[in-house]
Amino acid sequence: MSEGSILSSGQRAAWVRGDRAVRYRERAEHLERMAESETRPREQARVLELATQYRRLADDLAGQKTRKP
Repeated sequence: MSEGSILSSGQRAAWVRGDRAVRYRERAEHLERMAESETRPREQARVLELATQYRRLADDLAGQKTRKP
């Protein structure tokens, strides 16, 4: 690895947050697909609530990624 490709700690933190945001969005999509097949309204609502929480986490992390220190 060349010296020019080494990330600063701030860049590394932004990359990790972005990677987590992507995973959280993928998890939210998975939960939304699960909720579509759920026939019990209470359980479906809970799964959709979890999906919403994952999306909020992803949005929060993405917002941190674009903020300047």
